[in-house]
Amino acid sequence: MGRLVLSSLVLVACAITLASGFSVYLSSWSGWGFYKVKATGLMTNTNVKFTCEATGMQYPCLGRDGTLEDGIYWEPGCITYSADEISNVIPNILSAHLCVEYRPDICPALHDVFVVRPDLERDSAYGYDVITNTRVQGADESNKYALCAKPSSCSSSPCVHGTCEDRVKHYSCHTCVDHEPYFVCWCEPGWIGDQCQIDIDECQSSPCSQSATCVDHVNGYTCQCPPGFTGNSCETAINWCDPNPCPSGWTCVAPDLGTFHCQAPAGSRGYTGHFCTATPCGPDWSCREDGYSGYSCIRG
Repeated sequence: MGRLVLSSLVLVACAITLASGFSVYLSSWSGWGFYKVKATGLMTNTNVKFTCEATGMQYPCLGRDGTLEDGIYWEPGCITYSADEISNVIPNILSAHLCVEYRPDICPALHDVFVVRPDLERDSAYGYDVITNTRVQGADESNKYALCAKPSSCSSSPCVHGTCEDRVKHYSCHTCVDHEPYFVCWCEPGWIGDQCQIDIDECQSSPCSQSATCVDHVNGYTCQCPPGFTGNSCETAINWCDPNPCPSGWTCVAPDLGTFHCQAPAGSRGYTGHFCTATPCGPDWSCREDGYSGYSCIRG
């Protein structure tokens, strides 16, 4: 956080001679991006509103809406925003974002920044002097900054399958060029792209062995294994004799991946020619008589 404070001090020094309307991005909160905009003239509520609207922005009041204690700090025309867990007052919330503490009067980024406050006399906006650590009435100040707002980069929900995070690009103080904020998308598993709009094709890496067919899913895949193989990637050969599918006392032999042979006990004359009737192989298997030796089950 120390780097943010130092950067803000440099910005204050750089912006003293800026023309009216120059804006500096501060932070984002509750769907809004907040800016300080250079104003000309007395820092009255009327002038703060005019400065914001002249740059195509909207303006907050000191409070967030017309309910409870915010009622005296808000009026129609001001934006509404959510309170955080500690404060309803937007300069306090911005100070917490920029300078850790809920103290706009000690946060360099908010030095000489004025916000609309309807309850003050003389149409006076409300600002902060970081040098003296005091709150200031705008009717006694000129050519400072108006606190303005416009929908944040994330307010339009640009991330299709992910979480949006507002970011701010760098600024160039030696030329006093302000750079617009931007957003990044933190994608849900299985999605990529600037807006998390592309489903990752997990089959692209050919994860299925044994020439199995790969079916892509969101954040995963399934393999349609050929007979005799199983596993997530068809990597395991099935041992059809484990457990033994043959009648009790018979021996199971698996000569290949799609066949097993049930061998009758030595000396048994059994059901010659009737093994497949007496002991069927089960669904998806074909039975073949192998004389007195027993029978074979063939997959498919």
